[in-house]
Amino acid sequence: MGNNNSSASTPPDNDNDVKTQSNDDCDALNILCFGDSLTAGYLKKGSKHIPYSIALEGMLKENYGDTVKINVIESGVDGEIVMDTMHDRMSTWLQRRRFDIVVF
Repeated sequence: MGNNNSSASTPPDNDNDVKTQSNDDCDALNILCFGDSLTAGYLKKGSKHIPYSIALEGMLKENYGDTVKINVIESGVDGEIVMDTMHDRMSTWLQRRRFDIVVF
């Protein structure tokens, strides 16, 4: 999974570690960026990861400032095949958290 140093939330190492949403998150705009290596930000044959969730969160915060609390969570998995495991991962995320927007 894409681990990064951005303010975007990094995903758990496996989706069994997906935490149930806190009350603080209920008042926020919650966005899940979900997918494969492209979502994880796979670059340069895996030597670098720069998820698009970093840019997305930055643009949203730049446009909305402090008027809206924004939580962007990146859940991209390198090498994952769309239909093999993504369905189960998506189900886990959606059962444990509420998202206003899911980018897939």
